[in-house]
Amino acid sequence: PVIKGNLRYFYTAPEWKVPDGLFIEQILPAALADSAFLQDNRFVIYGHEGNRLEPDRRLLKRISRNPDLYYARQSTGMDNSLGSIVFRFGNPAGLYLYDTPDLQSFQQTEKALTDGNIRVEWATKLAALLLEADGASSEIPSLQTSVALYERRTFILKSPVPVYVTYLTCEIKNGLLEIYEDPYGLDAALEAAFYD
Repeated sequence: PVIKGNLRYFYTAPEWKVPDGLFIEQILPAALADSAFLQDNRFVIYGHEGNRLEPDRRLLKRISRNPDLYYARQSTGMDNSLGSIVFRFGNPAGLYLYDTPDLQSFQQTEKALTDGNIRVEWATKLAALLLEADGASSEIPSLQTSVALYERRTFILKSPVPVYVTYLTCEIKNGLLEIYEDPYGLDAALEAAFYD
């Protein structure tokens, strides 16, 4: 496994703190190009001291000169980039599993679309299965209500569930070797370890 950890809790109606790179490369330019972008997509910009800003074009230009001093959050809702549920599992990389409003991404052949975190196609179903396996089936109606109303609720599992993230660039299918792309460029290190 590339990453392993234990899933101990998940929560509904997440807010999304935009990674610094995405804030600088995508959110800020979009806000400068369209004055309604932040409000239309429910993004709020904060100073690193945590103070909420109401940026106009002049302030956005000032922020773009020193973007490392600021960050953005997207409030919960139907089009939140994290969807309706986030599953947290302890791991050194801080990765998590999350729902997404972008259901078309599951139809694409190329799946390496995020910055490392992992989209879950049937997040509500996974959450219900986790609760059922944890002996908490009675919590499933609360889960469904929280998802439907975009209400924040945390569900803590009594028995943590191990999560293993693997990275395969080949496999045997029907007795034949099938080779896939290596989008994260990890095969070179593996080859060096085997054939140094």
